[in-house]
Amino acid sequence: MAQKRVVCVWELGSTLGHLGEMLPVMRTLDNHHLPIALMVRELHGIVGLNLPAMPVLQSPVWTLQVGGLPDPPLSFAEILLRYGYHDADCLQGLVTGWCSAFEALNAQAVIANYSPTALLAARILGLPAITLGSGFNLPPRVNPVPNMRPWVPVPVERLVEADRWVTRNINIVLDRYHRPPLRSVADLFDVAANLLCTFPELDHYAFRIAEMQRAFYVGSMIEAKGKPVDWPDGDDPCVLVYLRPEVKALEPMMQALKAADCRIVAFIPGLSATQQAQWQSPNCRIVDELIKLDHLLPTCDLAINYAGHGFVSDVLMAGVPLLLMPMHLEQYLMGQRVMAIGAGIVTDMEGNSDYPELVRKMLTDKSFKQAAAGFAAKYADFDPVAQRNMIVQTIKSLIE
Repeated sequence: MAQKRVVCVWELGSTLGHLGEMLPVMRTLDNHHLPIALMVRELHGIVGLNLPAMPVLQSPVWTLQVGGLPDPPLSFAEILLRYGYHDADCLQGLVTGWCSAFEALNAQAVIANYSPTALLAARILGLPAITLGSGFNLPPRVNPVPNMRPWVPVPVERLVEADRWVTRNINIVLDRYHRPPLRSVADLFDVAANLLCTFPELDHYAFRIAEMQRAFYVGSMIEAKGKPVDWPDGDDPCVLVYLRPEVKALEPMMQALKAADCRIVAFIPGLSATQQAQWQSPNCRIVDELIKLDHLLPTCDLAINYAGHGFVSDVLMAGVPLLLMPMHLEQYLMGQRVMAIGAGIVTDMEGNSDYPELVRKMLTDKSFKQAAAGFAAKYADFDPVAQRNMIVQTIKSLIE
């Protein structure tokens, strides 16, 4: 008889942060000798992640651009319209791919990170499922799903129309498989458990009431990885830079840092050799491999990032303030949560900030450090091992 597997899936969103939210749980499942498999949106970059021995497949993903939709998307439903949910036949094609993969892997349960269509396929096949990820991946269980951009006034009719449009196509597909309909998009997340890998302060949906939404905060996925790197010699403040070449104001930010009296370690994957040579100096160490954060954070004065949830969590748990340069909505919302607790500043997404002044302020205004230290103190007793074991026990309860 074919071996049954717990299948971990990632469908939407870019960067390996989504996979990073599942990896510690996958390793714990493997340590418990539970057979697992992995389906990912982006196969590039998984080499070197020290994955457990298991089947790894490409997730069925939507690759075409859908025209005529409201822009920018203001709700989770409007995001789904861009990924095949605008048309029932298109959606069924994706569902067919997911169902076929689950059957080929002999899935007995699904662990989903930002994977709505995988959840739909699991519902069709009668597989138990758990959502696992940051707050952005799990909209509040309300009808219609809410506006993600609260600073933009949105007629409720727009939210209702998008929710109905997506729900109608989901229900057409469900009917073709002889499954009962959903009442709204939020019902897609009515699964065995909704596990939020974050802390309430870092939930992208700031207004979520977890107890009322049947969601459970389990804390962020914190895992030591990467290679140890030392700070440049000296006594100046230490600044950790974790950015990407596509960040709009990367060059002015690096120039502002070089002009400041500080020591820099920077990890910018994909940086050109020209830029690397331009910025490398005795006070600025450019590295091309993932950095072991817990080696640097105890003596770090400031961290600069594009507001990735995992990095932000790691840094705040070490009591380090953040200067954040978001590139898209999910990251911008994360930055707003950091600002709300007073532990950082978010730059202008169009690259128009006064970067020398921001660097100066972050290094001299002690209130940011105090707020970050307060966050770290609040969660000082957080136990990552206990977190993973609890999640694995939840998964085992579905399959035993």
